[in-house]
Amino acid sequence: METEVPYIPDIASLPPTRDALLEGWQAALPESVPAPDERVYRYMRELSFLSRDFFAQADEFLENDIRACARALAMYLLDGKDKRDWIIGYRDALQTSILRHVRLSPNVTGKIARFLDAVTDEFWSAYSDQFRLKVRQQQRETLTQELRLAKEIQARLLPKRVPPVPGFDIEGRLIPASEVGGDYWSCKYYEQDGIVTVKLADIAGHGIAAAMLVSAVKFISGGWYRGADSAADVIENTNRVLVKETPADILVTMFYGWLRPEERTIDIVNAGHHPILFCRSENIQEIPPTGPVLGLIQSQFKEERYQLETGDVIFCCSDGVIEARRQEPFGTERLKEVLRRHRDLSAGEQCDAVIHAVTRFAGQPQDDISMIAIRVLDPPSR
Repeated sequence: METEVPYIPDIASLPPTRDALLEGWQAALPESVPAPDERVYRYMRELSFLSRDFFAQADEFLENDIRACARALAMYLLDGKDKRDWIIGYRDALQTSILRHVRLSPNVTGKIARFLDAVTDEFWSAYSDQFRLKVRQQQRETLTQELRLAKEIQARLLPKRVPPVPGFDIEGRLIPASEVGGDYWSCKYYEQDGIVTVKLADIAGHGIAAAMLVSAVKFISGGWYRGADSAADVIENTNRVLVKETPADILVTMFYGWLRPEERTIDIVNAGHHPILFCRSENIQEIPPTGPVLGLIQSQFKEERYQLETGDVIFCCSDGVIEARRQEPFGTERLKEVLRRHRDLSAGEQCDAVIHAVTRFAGQPQDDISMIAIRVLDPPSR
């Protein structure tokens, strides 16, 4: 005989002391996930109350709190391990509780979608970060001759030279470490299309598989250029192949751009990569992700267009730069300061200045260091 489900009134009519969302969330948790301990319960309670306030009056500050709480919950659930089913179970149970206990209206429905998008984004971001850290730790534990050989092959895939692009100064660097591999950058000028493709990929994985995936990323992303309608289209197709064909323990972050020299614009797709910096004079802004890391889930990617001016610099590097450490990591703020001090130098000199600063700070690199700088020059005279 089916158990009768008790009636819980609409959240809009509940006094603040009633916690219908939290109770519904707990009740909807699948048996495959552990019951919440005291700390998980606190996160769930906070997120439930934040959702009530958000549905009443959504604002940017509430959304920031929601994201911070969702990420903290996911990080605690994951605890450095691959517990993908746990965060899916908690996310789905929260969604079930909201849809059951919140009275839908055109106004509230949009807020619910925005709330669930924020929670889902932070859950997957936490999973991705934990997974990448775990993979990199495993990489550092094992150094094999096969990986060293793969790194030699990888080095041959880098550009022999950067094509001259009128009105732009473009340079890249890759300094291999002794333990891990998986960085790649490139620049290719399709003069007949008026497009320069620029990219930097940072690949996490196990041993030789990760290093050899560099060549796959190079040729897959390059092969999708022809016939693509946009930079985002290239990355979506590349991701589709990686999700289907590569092992689940290999993830790829990528900066990918279509630079149009004549228009002095660049369309940027950021597939879960950090940092990508847009430097204009002393002002440096971080370009946020426009989609998840590659190889994790099927997803759509957005692109952002930037109008460029003389003196602007787009700078991207692998996490081997910001994670280089002595007692603390080199970090993004130190990187920004190096770029500010050397903003009048050429693209190659800026790259060399960053390498010098990082190695002086942390010594021998423990991870590959790769970077690409795109500096805007005066327009060529006609």
